[in-house]
Amino acid sequence: MASVIFVSARAAYLRGAPEAKLGDEMAAMLDLMTLAEEIATVPPFD
Repeated sequence: MASVIFVSARAAYLRGAPEAKLGDEMAAMLDLMTLAEEIATVPPFD
């Protein structure tokens, strides 16, 4: 689930900023990876 969110969010970021520099892309990927890890650690609702 988290990987799907990560991939879709990264794709949306890249579509929105085609002129982004490599450093910007790397920073965004790290932010999204951190977010995906946080989402993955949330316990499921009962």
